[in-house]
Amino acid sequence: MRAGEPAARIVGCHDDAFALRASAADTKHLLLPSRHRAIVLERYGRSFDAKKIDLLIRDIGRRRSADRARATRLRRRVFLPRTSVIELCQDKYALAMVPAARGVPTPVTHAVRRLADIPDSSGVWRPRDRYGAGSDLGRGPRRPPGGDAGAGAELIAYWERMRGVRAAEFTLSEYLPGRDFSCQSLWHEGILVLTKTFERLVPFDGEPGTSSVAALAKTVNEPRVAAVCEVAGAP
Repeated sequence: MRAGEPAARIVGCHDDAFALRASAADTKHLLLPSRHRAIVLERYGRSFDAKKIDLLIRDIGRRRSADRARATRLRRRVFLPRTSVIELCQDKYALAMVPAARGVPTPVTHAVRRLADIPDSSGVWRPRDRYGAGSDLGRGPRRPPGGDAGAGAELIAYWERMRGVRAAEFTLSEYLPGRDFSCQSLWHEGILVLTKTFERLVPFDGEPGTSSVAALAKTVNEPRVAAVCEVAGAP
């Protein structure tokens, strides 16, 4: 941000004092925990006006749609798409159905409502969090790929039994081996402006076979990947 606009003044806000300490923002503010988000936004609305803050940039998470609505009421600009798009992206199962309906090759994905819904199928399957940020199971130890649908059901049953996490919080997805690509794109009023394609080399948690946030990645030129992502992301 500073490279693009050196005169910009950056104000960092977080409810984690340690994360805030590591921020490179010009000024920093410790917020109340996320469960008090409505109070936070109302309290800092006046502060935004006093500090002449023009743009609110949110982190990733499950509350984006609500925060977008509140930010709109606070008359702040946000770098976020329409609320309907955000809500779609927060549900990984619903999102997977969109490119599939457009003929884009998509891993077979099952919405888990209860353990009895999981099909008895061979192949390699991974349970994943259905909602929120990231793409792999983020609720503790992950198993590397190598189990059938029954193995995935066992792991979901563990979280349901031991941690009280409902089976409906998960999906069961077909695992596809090979290189792991990610494609980010910037759109303006339905027109593709910029595409960045990179290959994930090392996953964030260091476990093999996971496909989520990368600890190490490299930018690559893969036109086929970019073309697939353009079809999948087109309005």
